[in-house]
Amino acid sequence: MKQAPIYVEIQIESDVERLWEYTQNPSLHKEWDLRFSDITYLHKKENEPQAFLYETRIGFGLKITGTGESAGSIHKNSSERASSYSFLGCPQPAMLAPFNFQAPFIQNEKERSEIVVSIYEHHIVNSHLLHPKLRKRYQLDLTHTFRAKGVMSEISGGSFIARGLLRFGVLFRCFFSERGKDVPFIIENKTFSTEQHEIAVQWNRTFFFSGKKRFFDAVMIHDEKEKRILDYFGKPHLLLSVLSFEAEQNGALKITSGQQWFLIFGKKIPIPKWLRGKSTVYESYHDENACFSIEVHVENDILGTLFYYKGSFQEAGTVE
Repeated sequence: MKQAPIYVEIQIESDVERLWEYTQNPSLHKEWDLRFSDITYLHKKENEPQAFLYETRIGFGLKITGTGESAGSIHKNSSERASSYSFLGCPQPAMLAPFNFQAPFIQNEKERSEIVVSIYEHHIVNSHLLHPKLRKRYQLDLTHTFRAKGVMSEISGGSFIARGLLRFGVLFRCFFSERGKDVPFIIENKTFSTEQHEIAVQWNRTFFFSGKKRFFDAVMIHDEKEKRILDYFGKPHLLLSVLSFEAEQNGALKITSGQQWFLIFGKKIPIPKWLRGKSTVYESYHDENACFSIEVHVENDILGTLFYYKGSFQEAGTVE
């Protein structure tokens, strides 16, 4: 009975040329591939795979030797490359020999730019000004989850009418009317791929008021067509906003909202400017306290401040 093949995928942070050299050059290949103690290329015939001799020393004077073939290809119409290895046999007993298999390597620059690299990579204006900790904080990709905990020193703002409207946000886990000081909170950011194969980042925030929890959940998605970041508020999504990111001279990050839509029964309904909640967010890092700080102000042209909060947080753990 034929065994199912084993498929392993790993993302490597490297430029494609360097990685390609390490897979095709036998003297470099044996430095990272523990299966081989030595690799010797044989004379290559035209239009045939590259034949090679391999040797693997396993200790106590024992070694495994054999022959194999390698083939590398570069696709002219894309940046995709592939390298495969086939082990053809060895004079040692089968129990000591490597299994016959093909080990493909594929490097695709388009996938790397869209998946390995954070969605924020090309959207932060003057990103070179960011504090190193903030730069790392926003290098969110598929490989890890960012978790942090902290305290909001102040959650305030909103008229009687505004807070009445915000109460409905509790049903969608995106807004709330509670106010207070020194409110503990946690934040979690996780990158994932949507059903439409878009790269998205979860922004889940939980606030711990006395006797109750309130949530402010959102999903940010890279809009490939318009080259922008879209912020979907709530579960299920209730509101959609365009966001802009810019690094300040002091190393902080400023995030502002733009065009907005209501999301109702799968429809996007544009929100006029006078009805929008304009948000301004400042996030920074303070070396003296080894913590991040956050300040958020959301206001409306008619109702004024809808809500305001500020606080600080420290990373609680990065889950690989």
